[in-house]
Amino acid sequence: MKSWVADYVASCDACARTKRPRHRPYGYLQPLKTPDRPWGSISADFIEGLLSDGYDSILVVVDRLTKTAVMHGVPPQTDGQTERVNQVLEQYLRLYCSDEQDNWVDLLPTASFAYNNTDGTLLRHCQDRIREAQARSVRNYNNKHQDQQFQPGDLVWVSNRNWKTHRPSKKLGNSTSGPFEVLERIGRVAYRLKLLPHMRVHDVFHVSMLEPYRRSGLDGRKDEEVEQVVEGADYYEVESILDHRGSRSRQEQQASRGL
Repeated sequence: MKSWVADYVASCDACARTKRPRHRPYGYLQPLKTPDRPWGSISADFIEGLLSDGYDSILVVVDRLTKTAVMHGVPPQTDGQTERVNQVLEQYLRLYCSDEQDNWVDLLPTASFAYNNTDGTLLRHCQDRIREAQARSVRNYNNKHQDQQFQPGDLVWVSNRNWKTHRPSKKLGNSTSGPFEVLERIGRVAYRLKLLPHMRVHDVFHVSMLEPYRRSGLDGRKDEEVEQVVEGADYYEVESILDHRGSRSRQEQQASRGL
């Protein structure tokens, strides 16, 4: 009886669409590999909103192994990870820039030299320490998450938390959409899905955004029909109008799916 009830609830279409998951989030941490040589792996960030002739930003590039930093002025309209280095650099510039704050470009070489020659900057970040810290981070993260894998052809629900809907209240709307077919696995924790033609969103999702779709194995219970992609179809029969929105010049209606 217990297994029958569990199967009945797990395969309930309405439950899958409206109930929020209570399990640990899917997906284990995928850390970057520990660099084996200086400048083999870098991180970069921008400090923006500065005033100067010809430059309004600072590009900060940091070697992940030695933590050596290179700083360079960036022209305007240039669209982060090195936050700690940014804080040190900003503190240095606050101390030594002029009242007009327009000479920070000239101070960058000195700031870079001072940071890179700070006592212990290189020695504190050897490969062994990086690996130890990374292992702790992975262990702590994975203790709060669980593994979940899908295969091409599987059906999954997609979380609606990052999607805009036409419903008046997102809090009272469905928590998932779908189900959608898995086309391929990308890396260890991402999947490409077969979305509907009108959905103008990226088709690759992290596994934490997905929930497995379960067909009912109970006799006499029919599975909900999976919405199929109809190539080249522009017209559908509408059952009813659910909602509407718009302005004086434009009106849009939300309709339930027909035949």
